[in-house]
Amino acid sequence: MTLSKHKLRLLIVEDSPEDASILLRELEARGFAPDWRQVATEADLRDALAKAEWDLVIADYTMPGFSGTAALQQVRQAGLDLPFIFVSGTLGEETAVAAMKAGANDYITKGNLARLAPAIERELREARNRAGMRRLEGRTGAETSMLEAKIRDLENQVASVTRQMRTESHPAAPGPAAKARILLVDDHPENLLALDAILSDLGQDLVKAGSGEEALKIAYDGNFALILLDVRMPGLNGFQTAELLRKTERTRRIPIIFLTANGDRPDDVQRGYLAGAVDYITKPVIPDILRAKVGVFLDLHRKEAELRAKTARLEELNKELEDFTYSVSHDLRAPLRAVRGFSQILLEESGALDASARDLAERIRDGAVRMQMLIEGLLALCHLTRSEIKLGTLDLGWAVEEALKIVAEEVTARGARVEVIKPLPRARGHGLSLIQAVVNLISNALKFTLPGVPPEVTVRAETVRDRVRLWVEDKGIGISPQHHARIFGVFERLHAQSAYPGSGVGLAIVRKAMERMGGGCGVASTPGQGSRFWVELPAIYLDDPTPGLLSPPARGRP
Repeated sequence: MTLSKHKLRLLIVEDSPEDASILLRELEARGFAPDWRQVATEADLRDALAKAEWDLVIADYTMPGFSGTAALQQVRQAGLDLPFIFVSGTLGEETAVAAMKAGANDYITKGNLARLAPAIERELREARNRAGMRRLEGRTGAETSMLEAKIRDLENQVASVTRQMRTESHPAAPGPAAKARILLVDDHPENLLALDAILSDLGQDLVKAGSGEEALKIAYDGNFALILLDVRMPGLNGFQTAELLRKTERTRRIPIIFLTANGDRPDDVQRGYLAGAVDYITKPVIPDILRAKVGVFLDLHRKEAELRAKTARLEELNKELEDFTYSVSHDLRAPLRAVRGFSQILLEESGALDASARDLAERIRDGAVRMQMLIEGLLALCHLTRSEIKLGTLDLGWAVEEALKIVAEEVTARGARVEVIKPLPRARGHGLSLIQAVVNLISNALKFTLPGVPPEVTVRAETVRDRVRLWVEDKGIGISPQHHARIFGVFERLHAQSAYPGSGVGLAIVRKAMERMGGGCGVASTPGQGSRFWVELPAIYLDDPTPGLLSPPARGRP
């Protein structure tokens, strides 16, 4: 049986083709399939960074006319968060420390390539984690700003209502950062004292354990940012201790750095990574390198704590907004129905109204209609946000058919032509939520057209890697690029109510529906050339035993 290999986009900064070939053979033997390019000059490196995306950079430290540190500086100045590993035969301790301080992720001697594959796996995993944290932090900040702005908008919308919302005050300035806890584990007291001396100037809470058994008890009872774990201990050794820590929810995510003697075999190093280690440090420990590596994990721990606080604040704001919106929308529906009904009766039964009075009555009725549309949209958005949904296999063809049934009357009234390009694939989603999103997109496509021009709408789908993208395309008035992101917010309108009536909530419902299903949405549009809205969901390639809510009945479909 042939094992599948891990694809790796690898940039090698190396002047020796023979050394590059040795690196590639080592990686292929360890299960990688490198897609690689070798460069040896500053110009070639600049060209490689500009023309392709890379997962990793491996660099020699010393080369004629170029250097690994210059390559590292060039990569960092380009603003790329690429893992950068030195692999060199001329790297001493002082040089290695300088390289780590300059931003290198690791260093490996050419005589110890057994460490290369585990180091690459670790750095790729950490790079993915950093990228995920950046995306989440950006989204959290944007969502927080949007929610705070919408709270102010809602307060303006319901200024005539006596109910007031307890507004979110600005958060207090953060106090001094709490100390992170680091667990030091070694069966030799003198080693624990040495570690304490090296790390004490970091200003963190250093907790010591003299055995694997003691380390387990302390780790279970406390919240730790990092564990430094000796491999060779009597009783529970480092590998066994790490494996037990990984079996408990409370401790499985604590990063572990193994401390090991020079004599440990490559197989032992590999076993350490399999047991859950994030790094290996060889004894005797080089103080500057240990502090540098511990500092990286402390910084990550601090950022995770900040992200948790931001997420909690976002959830609090979101809950406050949902409660406020639902309460106001629900309480306003009854009086609005009365205003709309009485104004309509006045228009139908009172022939004595002059032109001016009829105009005022029509304005009252039309204002009540617009407010009712707004309230219904807000309630739909709140329901979508608050309700529990169950994801499963979803037939997009069925969902589009159901959406077209809902908008059939509007399609006929506008003389529109709607074309669905079949077949449409399956995806993972929630039936009602997707139907609601598609209805809103088709309704917009029918609405935003030039006067007197019958709408033309095309619905199609495509599969891009592991995602299914459903397009709703029209030949309407189009949208300027600077408004593409803005229009998915609540109450965002680009046109006067008199020209294109609406609540300003429809696309916000689309965005929320796709977020709840783990998907996304967007638009490609130019004024005067129509709009191409899309929603995206995870693809389904095989039959899934979990049906989506309101999936179509079995009809012999494949």
